Amino acid sequence: MTRLDHLDNSIIQLLQEDGRRSNREVARLIGVTEGTIRLRLKKLKDLHEFEIMTLKNPYAFGYECFAHLLFAVVPCKVRSFVDRLSLHEDIIYSGLTLSKYNVYSVSVSKTREVLEDFLNGKVAHYDGFLGCRVFESTESHRFDYHWMTS
Repeated sequence: MTRLDHLDNSIIQLLQEDGRRSNREVARLIGVTEGTIRLRLKKLKDLHEFEIMTLKNPYAFGYECFAHLLFAVVPCKVRSFVDRLSLHEDIIYSGLTLSKYNVYSVSVSKTREVLEDFLNGKVAHYDGFLGCRVFESTESHRFDYHWMTS
């Protein structure tokens, strides 16, 4: 992971406020050239430090089941397990943890039944699967990704 400097953080903060800002506008607000912004954004994207995307509230788009999933997986099988799990379209985040439940994922599914079918019909049969805990959100009180501002 690359250490971000003040210019990188300033660019990211401005784009978090409005991801549709042009490179020219970002450059003007920061006081550098448009070419500088273009090069920095390319560097951040190439290093996988930064990606511009649209985030949507799943409930607003008809997805009824937003769940946090904790999987217990045989340690020597964890990487192949998480790689396979991450291929499923409803899994929007997967990572490894330092606990008994050594895989953490976030799922967005159309319905609870879709999630149950996926977990019971597929994931339960993945090599190394030992168990799963499901924490389903029933209401969204804050949906914000502006966590990195400096």
